[in-house]
Amino acid sequence: MCATRYDGTIRDFVVLDALADTPAARAIAQATQALRAAFQA
Repeated sequence: MCATRYDGTIRDFVVLDALADTPAARAIAQATQALRAAFQA
């Protein structure tokens, strides 16, 4: 199991292009990748 915390995450960061390259957006990408790997196994 892996737990990662991303400080400074603000609401609606997923839909704002200006925030696309933030730690919060990278967190979503990381979680998505882990879920895809888990469900494809």
